[in-house]
Amino acid sequence: MREITTLSDGSTIYYDTGDIDNWRVTYSSSNGSFTTSYKDATVFKYFNEIASGTSNQNVYQDLLNIHNQTEKAFDTAVVSNIKQIAQTYPAALRNKVERFFTLFYYMMVSEENKANTKTGKKIKMHGVHHLLINNRTHEDAAKIAYAYKGRADDLLRECEEMGF
Repeated sequence: MREITTLSDGSTIYYDTGDIDNWRVTYSSSNGSFTTSYKDATVFKYFNEIASGTSNQNVYQDLLNIHNQTEKAFDTAVVSNIKQIAQTYPAALRNKVERFFTLFYYMMVSEENKANTKTGKKIKMHGVHHLLINNRTHEDAAKIAYAYKGRADDLLRECEEMGF
C-alpha cells in the first residue's frame, strides 16, 4: 500500500502515478476540492514565507534535520517528527510548516527512489541551501540543479561542501 499522510487540518499527502514513475507527490485538501502536485519552486516559495515568520537559519536547520533522516524507504517516524517540529513554530505558521515540510520529505523519498539516480535527496537540499543560505529566489533555487545536468558528481561535491 502507498503511504498516505493525513495532516492536522485533514488534508492528505500521498504518492501517485505520474508521467515518469509511481513516485509523484500529491496533495489533496481536506474536502478533496483541491488536488495538486506542487513544483519545487512553489514549495520553496512557502519555505521563504515560513522563514519570514521565524528565520532562514531556523527553517534551514529543520529541513536539514529532515533531510538527514530521509532514506529510500518511507518512515512514518519522520512524519511524526515533522508534526513535532511544526509545533515549535508560531501558531499561525504550524499548518503551513506541517504541510510543506511533509511535502519536502515525500519529495526527497521520491528522489531517492528514482531510477538510476546519483543525487537522490541531495538535489532537493541543494536547492534549499541556495534558497535559505545563499538567498536565491525560490524560482532560481528550484532551477539551479538543472545547471548540473550530466554532472551529478559536481553537484554531489558541492553538496558535501555545503555540509550535507
